[in-house]
Amino acid sequence: MERAVARIMALKDGNTPVAPAPTAAAGADYTMVSPTTGVSTYPLDGSKSLNAKSYNWSVTKGRKPSRWRRT
Repeated sequence: MERAVARIMALKDGNTPVAPAPTAAAGADYTMVSPTTGVSTYPLDGSKSLNAKSYNWSVTKGRKPSRWRRT
C-alpha cells in the first residue's frame, strides 16, 4: 500500500516514480541431512525478498552440492 501511495503522489506532482530498490531476505543458513540416505539438502526460501526480478543461489562456504534441484 505504501508503494502505491508513493507512486500516486509522484504522478500527481508530475514526477516519474522511481521503483523501490530490491531487498534480499534469504532466510537462515542451514542444511538438512536425510537420516536414511545421508544426502544433504539446502532449503532455499526467497519469499520474503521484495522487488526481485530473479534469484541466483550459491554456496559461499562448505562443500558445494554436486547439483541443484528445484522443487
